Amino acid sequence: MCTALLQLKFAEAFSANPVLLLLSPVLAVLFLKYIADYVKTGCWKMSVWQNVLMWICIAVLIVYGICRNIFPIP
Repeated sequence: MCTALLQLKFAEAFSANPVLLLLSPVLAVLFLKYIADYVKTGCWKMSVWQNVLMWICIAVLIVYGICRNIFPIP
């Protein structure tokens, strides 16, 4: 998926791992907000909404990984 993204082949990256590709912007914004808060406050602490969003992303990735291996798409 990473090599396809570096070559700007979005369809190929989507076919490799659609959930990770769709969650990438969400995770990038979450990470950038986390870093910006650290620069402002000097404290490595996530807000409640960031923590909830992170756990939702983790749950989605785990459920997708399980379903992808149980019910393969031809």
